[in-house]
Amino acid sequence: MIRDIARALRIFASERYPTVVALPVALCACLGPYAVAGGGWSVLVRVVVTTFLVLFALRIVDDIVSVEEDEKTNPSRALPSGRVDIQMLARGAVALTGAALVCGFGWLSLGLAVLGLYYVGFFLCIRHVSVILKPWFVNIVFFAIPIQLSWIQGRHAGLFLCTFGVFFWLTAVGHDFAHSVHAPGESHGDTPSASEILGPRRAALVGLACYVGAFAAGATLAYGLPGYRPIPILFSLGLALMFVRVCVLLIELIAHPCVERARRLYVGGFAFLLVPSFLLWIDRVLGV
Repeated sequence: MIRDIARALRIFASERYPTVVALPVALCACLGPYAVAGGGWSVLVRVVVTTFLVLFALRIVDDIVSVEEDEKTNPSRALPSGRVDIQMLARGAVALTGAALVCGFGWLSLGLAVLGLYYVGFFLCIRHVSVILKPWFVNIVFFAIPIQLSWIQGRHAGLFLCTFGVFFWLTAVGHDFAHSVHAPGESHGDTPSASEILGPRRAALVGLACYVGAFAAGATLAYGLPGYRPIPILFSLGLALMFVRVCVLLIELIAHPCVERARRLYVGGFAFLLVPSFLLWIDRVLGV
């Protein structure tokens, strides 16, 4: 059975969660909060590993829940095509969650357990959750990523880490709305999308509003929180440049909504979160 679970995880990961991408993503997401929260290298390793494992498990669960839709829209994927056994993959998600709890022993395990219970409830009720509300709820994990630094050190989350959580969360929500945009004539499966319910331009505008909110949270991190000086130059510059880039892409998407333009935000829209987080760590290393 262990071999079957490992095989299912390997095939799924190669297609939907490649380690060469997912691990650097987890690292960059954690470096910024770690740079301010502090702690030894063991703290960073634990928080990166738990982030990687939790996001992997959530990716699996989300695909299992939407497998019927994928059978119609993405039948060649490993899960809907039957190349991956769904029961073995589900057991793999449980194993990944267990590994995250073990890695995060102490207060971090308790925080992860609460997060896990939240997602159990969410996925049990997902069929009753509006497509418009889903991005706001499913992306709560991104708010939790910076908070892990508090859990792992057994103390309450500070204002800085909570603001970092808002920055991450709004970026992820905006990314979901922007990436869902498609023109009225473009196929998007049987399930109504946010683009169909709100209209493609309004969906893109919601995405833009989320990125504006995320930028405001990021600017607050750089300039608005007392006790964090000097101002992080590289973080501020990276945040500004990424914001300009995302705004340009979103304005183009609003003007001419289509799948092709929405896909341009798939990487760039998420890099808006990762690049400033990484640069904040560089700021702290260089002391600038």
